[in-house]
Amino acid sequence: MLNDRFSYSTTVFISSLPYAATTTDLLTHFSYIGPVRHGFIATDKESGKSKGVGYVTYSLKEDADRAVTELDGGEFGGKGRKIRVTWADKRVHYSCIELQKYFELMKIACTWRDC
Repeated sequence: MLNDRFSYSTTVFISSLPYAATTTDLLTHFSYIGPVRHGFIATDKESGKSKGVGYVTYSLKEDADRAVTELDGGEFGGKGRKIRVTWADKRVHYSCIELQKYFELMKIACTWRDC
């Protein structure tokens, strides 16, 4: 049997986020769809500035499906900014600890919830 890392994805990738958006803003916005396991906004490790992208992982695949369908092209932050919501890269799914190590290596800072 394949390792669980190769299972279906429940993670969505969000781009065109306002640079002032926080991880809390992201999680609050996406939690209206369903329970969120974790998520973060990627920031530059040296400057701490947002890269305008983030990831959200849902508990259920159905909620991730809804997020892609219902939130893609929708507004974020109340200023008319439209975000893009797509499936995260469907390669191997990593644990939070593995992702943190990768981001440290790539000099990308992130904040985590429930990891």
